[in-house]
Amino acid sequence: MAPLYFALGLGYGSVRWWKLFTPDQWHIVTPSIIEGSVLIMSRTGVGLAMFSMGLFMALQEKIIVCGAGLTALGMALRVIFGTLASLPVLIVYYIVLGFVG
Repeated sequence: MAPLYFALGLGYGSVRWWKLFTPDQWHIVTPSIIEGSVLIMSRTGVGLAMFSMGLFMALQEKIIVCGAGLTALGMALRVIFGTLASLPVLIVYYIVLGFVG
């Protein structure tokens, strides 16, 4: 497992900081089929992740483990505190867009 992390760090560092493998430096033109395959692989990865999460959830004995009361309380607190947390951002957007004042 350590060589994998070493190669990952080396690859990231070479692209991010040292600029060793940039297409402009090596005069490489990426074929369109490679760009399309990267898009397909990224979409497949997201789909597989969602499938595995759904499979994990489906294998649970109970969907609501803590009971209906605590679940309702948790949902209500999420709505209240989520709204309060996003309120400053909403106010700034309204001021920037000119809806206030």
